[in-house]
Amino acid sequence: MKNINSQLKIAQEHFLKTDFLFITFGTAWVFEEKKSEKIVSNCHKLPAETFKCYRLKVEEIVEVYATLIERVLAKNPKLKIIFTVSPIRLLVLFVTGKMEQMKIH
Repeated sequence: MKNINSQLKIAQEHFLKTDFLFITFGTAWVFEEKKSEKIVSNCHKLPAETFKCYRLKVEEIVEVYATLIERVLAKNPKLKIIFTVSPIRLLVLFVTGKMEQMKIH
C-alpha cells in the first residue's frame, strides 16, 4: 500500500507540471451490469445476459467530460487539452449486420 501511495504522489506531481493532456474518445457504447445498474468493463467470463449494452447520449458524455475538464483545469490551469478520436471499432459490426447478434438495446 505504501508503494501504491508513493506512485500516486509521483503521478500527481507530474500531472501538476505537465503542459498537455491528450484525451482520446473511443466508442460511446457501454456495458451496464443489470443487477447493479452500473457501467462496467465488459467481462467475457460472464454470460452476455448479465449486461445491457447501449450507446451513451451526446449530452451524457459532454456532462461527464465538462466536469472532468473543470476539475483538471482547477488543478493545472496552464494545461492544454487535446482531444482525438479513435476509429469506430464497432463500424464493422454495423456494416456486416453482426450488431443485431449482440442483442443491443
